[in-house]
Order: sequence, then structure tokens, then C-alpha cells
Amino acid sequence: LRWAVVPSMFCVFIGTVFRLITSEKVSATILIHIGQFLNGVAGPIGSGAMPTLSSIWFPADERITATAIASSISALGSALPFILGPLLVTDIPPNRNETTTAAPVSTSLSSANHLVLYTMEPGNVTAARIQRERDEIMKYMYYSCGFAGLVFLIILIYFPAKPPHPPCLSASVEREKYWSGLWSLR
Repeated sequence: LRWAVVPSMFCVFIGTVFRLITSEKVSATILIHIGQFLNGVAGPIGSGAMPTLSSIWFPADERITATAIASSISALGSALPFILGPLLVTDIPPNRNETTTAAPVSTSLSSANHLVLYTMEPGNVTAARIQRERDEIMKYMYYSCGFAGLVFLIILIYFPAKPPHPPCLSASVEREKYWSGLWSLR
């Protein structure tokens, strides 16, 4: 399992590093896509590692619980950026010139109500606001990269390939080599 987890976490970490290289529009767009591609390469390992981890490290009566806990932590890890993002990157109401228009609306309750419409002039965003938002997004990217680097370092230092003593008989059975197993299916 280590041989799959270490390279996949390396892809996640390098993907977050690519997002930090610049915030200049054209270059950042390309680098963010490369970083997200590397993150996507690691995704299947992250999803498939949980049942494999529980089958190697836990006895049969604890596997369901171990897989459920790992899956819940994975879901929390996917949800966390949606919580942290708005906390780290402030949502400032846009600068806008509001013009209101009263449009007649027919409803079943009355014959003539009015709907108020707002229009926004998109060119009215200040350069200072754009720079502030860009700086906050980069700060968020630095935090993401730091966290990915910390997890990669922990996995690199500690995560062993298998437990010192197999928790059950199935965990002690040597796995078939991939290519020889595939070849034997012919």
C-alpha cells in the first residue's frame, strides 16, 4: 500500500506547489490546471486505499468500522475547503451602481405587483479590491500547500507498507504479482 500512497500524496503536494508559482492570470491558469491534473491523478488511490488499508491493518471484525471511519474522514476532507475557503477569502459585496426598474408582475393574489430589478455595471471593481482578493486566495493556496506538505511528510516518515504482525490470516497471505496474475487469466 505504501508504494501507491506515497507517490499519490507526492502528486497532491506537487499539485499544490504548482498553484503557488504565480498569480499572474495566463500563467496561473495553466499552472492551476497542471496542479489540478496531478491532484486528480492521486484521487483514485485516495478513494481505493481505504478498504485496502482496513483489510491489511485491521482484523475482520473491525474492518467495517475502520472503512467507515476512513470514508467519513475522506468526506470531511472533501468538505473542509468549502468551509475554510469563505473564512479565508472574504466575500465583499461588489461595487455597483444600482438602477432599479419596476416591472409589472401578474400574480393570483393581485392584478398588478411590481418586481424590482437591479443592474450592475461590471467595470466598477477597483484594482485594490482585485489585489486584496488575489492576495487572500494566494494565502489560502499557501495554507493548502502547507497542509499537503505536512501530510506528505508524515506519510513519508511513518507510513509502513504493512503492520509488523498481520491482524488476521487474510492479511498474512502474500498478494499475487499484478502482471503474473493478469497473465494467468488468459
